[in-house]
Amino acid sequence: MPVIEVLETRPAGWSEPRSAVSGGSHGNWNGLGGSLHPSIHPEPLPCPVNVGPDRDGDGVPDAQDKFPDDPTETSDTDGDGIGNNADLDDDNDGIPDDYEFLHGLNPDLVDALGDLDLDGLNNIGEWVAGTAANDSRSVLAFDRIDFDAGGSAVLAWPSVTNRIYEVLFATDPARSFVPYAPRITASNNWITVELALPRGQPEGYFRLQVRPPSTSPP
Repeated sequence: MPVIEVLETRPAGWSEPRSAVSGGSHGNWNGLGGSLHPSIHPEPLPCPVNVGPDRDGDGVPDAQDKFPDDPTETSDTDGDGIGNNADLDDDNDGIPDDYEFLHGLNPDLVDALGDLDLDGLNNIGEWVAGTAANDSRSVLAFDRIDFDAGGSAVLAWPSVTNRIYEVLFATDPARSFVPYAPRITASNNWITVELALPRGQPEGYFRLQVRPPSTSPP
């Protein structure tokens, strides 16, 4: 609770009663040279400040409390009606607070479209991809590409749960890539798929993309 420190003081011309002087007699008073110089060592005295009611008793006055009847919440940074303690995305920029704390972003600042590590992928894209927004070496890419004599390719890459991945294919990287293995759902932190190579194609190119389930096409 806020307090004001009040120091005990006395007027400059105050006088002590004789009972406060040694023995309380005139003789002793005169023996001190006719003067008395007391030393005062005041102690701070707590004085509660009236800052208004606090209905939920959380220590934050109702006038400053976004949730005056909820002792577990006091603020709402993004104004979405969900207190910061319960809100998983305080700034409502689409990136969860836990990820922002872990990767050097600001959970109270809308920074989804920024690019903290200057690698060309914005911060929310880093979260979707499961890469680190503060490390330009952290990128979404195939970790393994193997081909066998039977005309198959084995692809593997690190993944993030609750994401949907899609492998795209093109005969020429300058042309449009088309879905080749759509809707691969990640259930752990690694995905391995075996794909039959297109017949009659002397060469080809794979591309990997990822999206959260909420933005995936049906």
